[in-house]
Amino acid sequence: MKFSCALVFAVILSGVARADMYMVCRQAGAIAPTVSNDVCMESEIVKLAMGDEDGYKVEATFVLKNTSGQSVTSLVAFPILELPGFVLKHYDHDFHVEVGKREGNQAHFQNVSYRSNLTEVAPSDTAIREMMIHPPKQLPHFPKNIVWDMTWAAGETRLVRLHYTTEVAVAVPDSTGCTAATQLTYIVSTGNLWKGRIGKADFYFDLDYPKSTRASERTGPTTALVPDPNMLLFTSYPDSATWTGTSKVEWHFHDWAPSDEIFMRWVVWHDIPKYDDKDDELYLYTLQDDYNGRRELYSSGYLDRLLSEETILAKQYFPRRLTEIQTRRLRLWISEWLLHEIFARNGQIFDPVDHYETSGGNRYPVMKGTRWGIAFAQYSWHGGWYRPNRQVKESELNNTERANLVFLRNEISKLKE
Repeated sequence: MKFSCALVFAVILSGVARADMYMVCRQAGAIAPTVSNDVCMESEIVKLAMGDEDGYKVEATFVLKNTSGQSVTSLVAFPILELPGFVLKHYDHDFHVEVGKREGNQAHFQNVSYRSNLTEVAPSDTAIREMMIHPPKQLPHFPKNIVWDMTWAAGETRLVRLHYTTEVAVAVPDSTGCTAATQLTYIVSTGNLWKGRIGKADFYFDLDYPKSTRASERTGPTTALVPDPNMLLFTSYPDSATWTGTSKVEWHFHDWAPSDEIFMRWVVWHDIPKYDDKDDELYLYTLQDDYNGRRELYSSGYLDRLLSEETILAKQYFPRRLTEIQTRRLRLWISEWLLHEIFARNGQIFDPVDHYETSGGNRYPVMKGTRWGIAFAQYSWHGGWYRPNRQVKESELNNTERANLVFLRNEISKLKE
């Protein structure tokens, strides 16, 4: 029997069993062996609840049985998907591993020490963010692990209990200013790597989320107690999900071979504001890292492509909201962003900003001022590309940039008609 779950992902390496738990900003996997062995997962109980600060408190208990007539010694690992800057000590204050045995009706645990273990995988920041939504199925695909040792006597059953804090749900790829989606994921598919099937798995989530409209992946939206037409909430395994309150959901499985992770996905529609030259309201459009305005001539087809990319989730979840008016507004906003980006990439100081702060030799505009000063401030943080230092003259731009200004101004003029 196996059992896996994710918000943490403990793995046994060497007869490597991995705990199948997956954390959403500090990601990991599920208990599962990287090589075939005779240890099965009889049961798992996962309790997740909102913590005192941003993040979820998790307690996961696994029952693991050696089904062979010989002892098994394995290194157990908690695989991690972390963004750059992660240090193991970040876990020290809230990540705890206990190993125990059951004697009669009583379970006795003791804390065990753990250490860091690196794999040969070095994924990019973008790849890690994608993994947070679509976790790896195999231990070698995780860049880091927290590991500890375990031994089972012949036929012995042992318990593993983990306590830790996950961070908030992560943004789903293709989230934009008009349709934003976040997902909380708990990995369970790695449980398929244990011997046999998962015996019994119980998940209890107590979530702190706004009242919303819940939706089934297969049957479409269903009405919640107090529906919000601007928000949808999706769950995996919708037929097995039971809501016991407006923020509490449970899943229960027996003799289970997971086909998908357990996840909650929130999708929110934001109306696209009307562009007003005299207003400071801003549509939050995310510029591409690679600046094309200096070497590529913009065209209607290019704007069509950017508009299509900006509305991927809107078309999927809120197709009726994406009216001709909303689409026209969005195209105008994208054009305005591209026009102002040309100047920003050349160091333009836009709106008056109260003052700049200097850190590490870099100047950062304080988040005060009007629309475009605030809009581009985010691209100056953490070594970003925006370095405002002057008023840029159009004559200083190259031929491609000047041609793009002409095109964008004509486009904006037509869209404002």
